[in-house]
Amino acid sequence: MVNIGKLPNIYHDELKHYNTNNNTIYYCTPNNKIEKEKIDINSFLNNMNKESGYIFNKNVIIKTNNYSYNTYIYKYDNKYVYTIDNNNILIDDIISIEKRT
Repeated sequence: MVNIGKLPNIYHDELKHYNTNNNTIYYCTPNNKIEKEKIDINSFLNNMNKESGYIFNKNVIIKTNNYSYNTYIYKYDNKYVYTIDNNNILIDDIISIEKRT
């Protein structure tokens, strides 16, 4: 092992003034929590399926807590709605769904 000895001091300038541009910062959570609409998602999807006999390629807007999807439905089951653009949306997370023409 090599003996380095005493290391040199690191240069630092004296603090002559303080920054006064520090502002008070507040962190909070959003108070406008989105409530789920009273619509039954499964019955809405079943009605769309009954209109033309199939659900494939139906243009819809699906809103969840985190995101809004403007997409086409590929298929659905009891847990998920599958879209053309490879999104698997949990039915329990859907706040609203509406058909587009």
